[in-house]
Amino acid sequence: MAVKHDTLGTNVIPKRYFVEFDTSLKTFKFGGKEKIEVAVSEPTYRIELNAAELTIKEAIVESRGVAQKATVSLDKKNERAILRIKSKVRGDVTISLCFAGVNNDKMYGFYKSKYLAGGKVCYLLSTQFEPADARHAFPCFDEPAFKAKFDVSVVADAGLECVSNMPIRNEELLKRGRKRISFFTTPRMSTYLVYLGVGDFDRVEGKLGKLKISVLTTKGKKNLAVLALDYAKKFVKHHENYFGIKYALPKLDLLAIPDFAAGAMENWGAITFRETDILGDEGSAVASKQGIAITIAHELAHQWFGDLVTMEWWDDLWLNESFATYMSYKAIQAVIPEWDMMTQYLNDEVGGALGADQLKSTQPISTRVNDPEEMNEAFNPEITYAKGGAVLEMIEDYVGSRVFRNGLHEFLNAHKFGNATKYDLWRSIDDASEKAGKRTLVEKMAAKWIEKPGYPVVVVSRSEKGFALRQNRFCISAEDKASSDWHIPVHYITDRKSEGKFLMAGSTHSINSADVAEAEWVKLNIGQKGFYRIRYESEMLDKLGEAIRDGRLSSIDAWGIEGDLFSFVRSGRFVVDDYLRFVRKYCFDCGYPADSRILAHLGWLHNMLYNTPLVDSAREPLVSYSRGLLKRLGVERKRGEKNECALLRSSALLNL
Repeated sequence: MAVKHDTLGTNVIPKRYFVEFDTSLKTFKFGGKEKIEVAVSEPTYRIELNAAELTIKEAIVESRGVAQKATVSLDKKNERAILRIKSKVRGDVTISLCFAGVNNDKMYGFYKSKYLAGGKVCYLLSTQFEPADARHAFPCFDEPAFKAKFDVSVVADAGLECVSNMPIRNEELLKRGRKRISFFTTPRMSTYLVYLGVGDFDRVEGKLGKLKISVLTTKGKKNLAVLALDYAKKFVKHHENYFGIKYALPKLDLLAIPDFAAGAMENWGAITFRETDILGDEGSAVASKQGIAITIAHELAHQWFGDLVTMEWWDDLWLNESFATYMSYKAIQAVIPEWDMMTQYLNDEVGGALGADQLKSTQPISTRVNDPEEMNEAFNPEITYAKGGAVLEMIEDYVGSRVFRNGLHEFLNAHKFGNATKYDLWRSIDDASEKAGKRTLVEKMAAKWIEKPGYPVVVVSRSEKGFALRQNRFCISAEDKASSDWHIPVHYITDRKSEGKFLMAGSTHSINSADVAEAEWVKLNIGQKGFYRIRYESEMLDKLGEAIRDGRLSSIDAWGIEGDLFSFVRSGRFVVDDYLRFVRKYCFDCGYPADSRILAHLGWLHNMLYNTPLVDSAREPLVSYSRGLLKRLGVERKRGEKNECALLRSSALLNL
């Protein structure tokens, strides 16, 4: 059954906006006029659209050559303007509006941003419309499913630069040192992706084929934009190749905005960034350059997932953010392989998501959103972004990389310039799987992971013929004893090198075969592609520890085993001394990313026990582990060393 949301309804559908802003960097007030071409399905006296913190001076509704002046009432609580006319209209209708507003300093809607240049206080104007703040700049149908074309123009001081989603079509000089800039018509897009910026910008430019790419900064900072331009060109090229669809617009601008609430915003063709998330140079620290690369790759992925294809409603916000999160790391891995970002992805995203999602208070990836007040609550970095990305990685591992990519191609091509839901995505991947001769049923498998909070722990024990598995939800506060029914893709290996994959669709499962029956241990979730924890019986845990110490299991698998143990310690299911014994005996210097995670966990234990008699029992292994790493790495950076060495050295030095 379809979920009902508090929306404008579908009787009036926008097709095209013609909107002009008259701006001032002196008064910080703006005027506007617009025409909205709409299609009206059923005859009506009443047209409702979104408007907030705006004064609507006049409204005219025209149909079949007859213009009617509308009365306007504002519903401030629901941020809506209701237009009423005397004679009903139907079919093709044009709404003409004159309006006015104020450029606020709250970093939403059409706002002013303050900065220093040459010792002087300066301002620029910029917009931030996600999730539902286009209505603060112009009256509109401010919901993601109401895609339309936009013809944007702006009146500004002649010496300022104006930026929007599309290139400039025309520039007209006016009286009193003013000008009117008109931009080309956009493709069909959602209101929250519309952009307008006015200011005294510097820019660096480059080209990728015929595509013009620019990075804009405030005066005196363009030397810090060259690195971002290089990343942007490389990531656009990667995304075009991976998604199988060319970037859809004729230009791409990336703007560094001094006052910016988020890290960045994926406005189509005019991406905005917090300055610290885009400005840097080759001399910047590796961690800083990685942060810039991740943010740029993330926002560029949105130009396909989010902009070209947009979720139908905010319930599926994860469809935008999870893909952008996962694809940003995949892009950097392909473009800058020496950073080994897919391994770092475990620490940066998957580890954080596992930590947040083990709380009883966690939320599902896909959450119900009824109105604008609930929209911001849906922006949960650890769940919407990180867990969503981890689940996508799990799905890719389950269906195979080629099927996954072909499914994305099918999804994007089927819904480009339109809207889609998670069900459309699952069907596209299942169709690609069927064409490859497989039967994966992703829609059924993915439903629990997307719509249900939390994740399972799989308990592994010996059985007469192999190994017995059972699953239940894992919570850090209290384990849910009730059986659970996540569809868990399991990839395992044993000490006898027998390997297998299966989907654990019920609360229990058995791994039985002649090879497995003779094995001393089984390691589930090889490569840590699955989003779940594993609890082994103590005898098997020691055997796995020996495999870590002897190098038969990778550092990534050590990362998973140690991380699960630490969560069991925090939840009271495993003794601290036994955890420390395991780390000392089996995990010492077992490589990145496990070393990084172990340092973090030992540091957490030390901080928790700091004012107790047990502090020394936590301090000693932390210092010992750190010194051991520094003995191998050295305290000074070496030419040509891997990036992970610098990250580990920094963490180890902080613990001494």
